Amino acid sequence: MNEIELIARAIATVKSTEDRAAEADEAIVPSHDNVPVLGNFGNGLAVVYLVDEGDKLTYIQNRELVAAGVTPADLHQRGMMNLANKASNGLRLMENGDVHALLLDGHFEASLILLDDLWDDALASYAPNGFIVALPARDVIAFCDAKSEAGIAQLHDMVNRITAKGDHLVSQSLYQRQAGAWHRLSA
Repeated sequence: MNEIELIARAIATVKSTEDRAAEADEAIVPSHDNVPVLGNFGNGLAVVYLVDEGDKLTYIQNRELVAAGVTPADLHQRGMMNLANKASNGLRLMENGDVHALLLDGHFEASLILLDDLWDDALASYAPNGFIVALPARDVIAFCDAKSEAGIAQLHDMVNRITAKGDHLVSQSLYQRQAGAWHRLSA
């Protein structure tokens, strides 16, 4: 598969930046060309771009952007469109008391936080006072209404249970949607 084909299939994916400073101190840093394209939101989350190759997920790296003549903005637009298409073809909502979970494909659930239209339009009626969201692992995203103390407690419990297992973790933080942006809540 050439670079243009890879980029055409890229899916915007959420990643944590919470541990990156500690990792950078301990790691040998590869050249800019050999690292994944990364957009940092400044709230503990970043976006990277993955291609689902069936048996593995592959990062889009900076060198592939250069080889394809594609800008990071163009990659982001394509990745968001591919994520939205994936969501429109398989997203399911599961309700459990004060908490709601979104189910997709086992890889990109947490990345659904990137889809503004999903939160601002399609799901708005489920959280009339705003959203509190947990995305502890790549295959888990759950939310509750911002004024639901029971829901927030359930989200904290869920995060603690999932992070104890340590598989494909994203964030131990909860996030609140305000004015069209996600803000990390202090513990």
